[in-house]
Amino acid sequence: MATEEDKEFLLEQANELKEILDIMPGDVGTLNSLVFTYLELGEVDEAADYAMELRTVLTASGELEQLDSLAQAYLELAPDNLVFQELAHAEADAAKPVSHQPEPLPVPVAAVQEPLLTTEKEPASKPKIILSHSEPLAAQNMDAAIPAQETPSLPNQFGFALPEVSLDELSMQLNHELELGEFLKREQVITDEMCDTAVEKLIETSGDSSLSACLTLIAELNKVEHVNMQRVYGILSQKTNTPFIKVSQFKVSEELSDIIDHKTAKRLGIVLFSQMGREYMVATMNPIDETLQNTLQSYLKTKVHFYLTSADEVENYYTKLMI
Repeated sequence: MATEEDKEFLLEQANELKEILDIMPGDVGTLNSLVFTYLELGEVDEAADYAMELRTVLTASGELEQLDSLAQAYLELAPDNLVFQELAHAEADAAKPVSHQPEPLPVPVAAVQEPLLTTEKEPASKPKIILSHSEPLAAQNMDAAIPAQETPSLPNQFGFALPEVSLDELSMQLNHELELGEFLKREQVITDEMCDTAVEKLIETSGDSSLSACLTLIAELNKVEHVNMQRVYGILSQKTNTPFIKVSQFKVSEELSDIIDHKTAKRLGIVLFSQMGREYMVATMNPIDETLQNTLQSYLKTKVHFYLTSADEVENYYTKLMI
């Protein structure tokens, strides 16, 4: 059962996600995050509405396996919902040859509940702000009304150098984790004492290269007493326009999990959790680290979409993976 503090955080997150969706209509990661957020809030009908929108985008881009995987995850959280039941069978139904126009997906009739927090729709004439660009995942004749999948990236406003290093070398560097600590202190999310405690432990952990541990400030802050991690994640998500996701809600294939060495990926605090066409989706605990983002895109040789996740999610993922 979500606490009142959890609900407040989830509602703030939902509003942030809807603002991102206004800027980038049809963004898969944002739509998916909204579905899970409203499911956690218990707003199943609201979650189903965004799931239907997500279905339209993924069907148009031919990503039926991704649709089926997400639908199965939704169904586990709301097994009695008719929309999620239908979505779970969407891939199998789409694979069958048909000689007639399929019937529209039935939506259960239910009393519409007003969302607790809403964002006012902008006039259609308002110009859209494009934060980043990526190539469409489907064929060139794809319906122009559905944009390419995009995830906003944080401008390099922290003066980071972007050296060319390998992922393994990068996994042992701490400078960007220290920058994250300064960022969180400026935002008044953590105190100097909290930051110093986490940094001291981080430096201690990094001194033993044999350890299979997350060399990230967030992982260490998660162990520090009195740190409000919900607020930490909320500020990071808000300030960087990075949707928050739970890695545990995705079924990561063995092929994806083996692309990056497990120990290196865990030290970096990242999880490559999904693939859309030629592009990858990566969960990270440090969305302000541009060196990590650029190095990963260079390593994977394609566009990478970054999402924020928690220290617990990353730790649990690699604990299960390395058993």
